Amino acid sequence: MAKTEGEFSDELESELRDEFIKVKPNDDFIKTLSDVLFSNNRIKLENERKIIYYITLLLFGLFSGLLLWSIISHIFFPSRNAEKKGK
Repeated sequence: MAKTEGEFSDELESELRDEFIKVKPNDDFIKTLSDVLFSNNRIKLENERKIIYYITLLLFGLFSGLLLWSIISHIFFPSRNAEKKGK
């Protein structure tokens, strides 16, 4: 006689429960991890790295602006682009 889906899943669950070992996590590790995850200062920049962060942000903004300007000029002013290519 074939097993029904419910019987098979019950058997599988009991086999898995017997095979796996229950582990009690270290309370100190859990506390340290929760302090790190739920702290108010999620992003911490070192003082000497802040200048690199600001330069990167500035360059990203500059290049994004240039790219956006180039795309918009190609879409809305195709005649200017054709004149430049013809010269």
